[in-house]
Amino acid sequence: MSMYGLFTTRGFCLSMNRSVFVPYLGQRYATSHGSSFGRNGGLNQRWKPWFQGKPRSLSSIGPCQTSQHPSREYRRIALELRRRGDFRNVDDLSDFEFNELYLDAMPLGPRELMDRTAPKTSTPQSLIDHQSSPSFLQPHIYNPQSSSWTSFGNENRTSLKRGDILKIASWNLLFSVPAAAARASAALAYLQTMFGQEPHNLVVMLQELRRESLEAILEDKWARQNFSLSDTEPPGFHYADDESFDRKPSRIPSGYFTLMMVSRNLPISNCFRVPFVSEMGRDALVVDIPVSEDHDPETPKRSLRLCTTHLESLYTGRELRFLQLVQVSALLKGNSSSQGQRIYGGLVGGDMNSTDVSEHNAHRAPEVGLKDVWEDEPAPTPPGRKPFQKDLTYGKARGNTWGYQCNGAKSRRRLDKFLYTGSIETFALSEAQDTTGKLGRFGIGLKTKVGSNDVWVSDHFGIAVGIKIV
Repeated sequence: MSMYGLFTTRGFCLSMNRSVFVPYLGQRYATSHGSSFGRNGGLNQRWKPWFQGKPRSLSSIGPCQTSQHPSREYRRIALELRRRGDFRNVDDLSDFEFNELYLDAMPLGPRELMDRTAPKTSTPQSLIDHQSSPSFLQPHIYNPQSSSWTSFGNENRTSLKRGDILKIASWNLLFSVPAAAARASAALAYLQTMFGQEPHNLVVMLQELRRESLEAILEDKWARQNFSLSDTEPPGFHYADDESFDRKPSRIPSGYFTLMMVSRNLPISNCFRVPFVSEMGRDALVVDIPVSEDHDPETPKRSLRLCTTHLESLYTGRELRFLQLVQVSALLKGNSSSQGQRIYGGLVGGDMNSTDVSEHNAHRAPEVGLKDVWEDEPAPTPPGRKPFQKDLTYGKARGNTWGYQCNGAKSRRRLDKFLYTGSIETFALSEAQDTTGKLGRFGIGLKTKVGSNDVWVSDHFGIAVGIKIV
């Protein structure tokens, strides 16, 4: 794999002339458990280059560094932050903010050059065919008698039938800024207002949770009363077999992760994670909900498969994102990791990180073959605006979900999506803050009080859709 020079991951930057072509540098994770590069104490772990020594102090050494002193690129980014009146440390930036600032701080500027000159790469068939073994989970439900989260059981829960509907919400809650617990609590309070005190047939998919976020959810009264949870502890990442990782650990603690919240009235036949081939420990979290056959409603023989994921980040992760989407498609179609289940239909929701316009067509590739909820109805024509006129719709006609609630972001993107396959029909949810076609958005403009400051609950808007089993 090779790429036109910018940087391979956030842990490594190169200063170069634009005409220089730089081969991809192999990287590996620190081999000791718990090792981290970043100021978040393991919550924002960094990959380190083969030749890079362990930083002595991140107060004096930045993530883009190849010596004992901050690199020129690191200093440029820090200066760009100060120019914008933003006094955060470079290590506190999210991946997208880091990319935006790095590209803006480059001497010759426009990022479009990268898109025009980047060599086309193809995904090896051996990687497309690769599917890792699942790691099974035991969902938990809150027991008020014991005041604890206990193992979930399917007793007294009725399987779904044809014609039944589910409401699905997906939201990336941003791991890389402070007050994770307060922001997670505010997110749940907003969802409660949106879907009601006692929602039924609701599935909430969350991405970029931290331990603090999860602890806030476990303590939340609405979550305790209404949902079973896929996880009550941060998951560990089991890396897939892949020769590109040298001397990798078999399992490392996760810094941020996904979670599924399933209405407690719904049965669950399977819950598991499948690790991706990934440089960032990304995976697919899967929940199977049984569907009764018409001729024998008491004997569920099929499942509706729901999945949430956070595909590889950064501009340089495009090839891995496609491979991961291929893996998700195989899961949703029951081609692998089905554990004896016949899959009636499947839907994935989450942060697809479509940083390049071409990636909005990736779901149509023969290796993927999924439908995009955004395309279930023709998109409206974006309204005309005068130069420098603010978009008061927050990119509604384009379905944008990112770029409006983060410092310094210039691009606006549709990063969050629902993709699906099988015997499923989609419909718009009236609960959403705004709706275009079948896709709803929510959390637009949402802030919460942290100390004396109002902070964004997330840099992403949430998305919502209704599905019907047909």
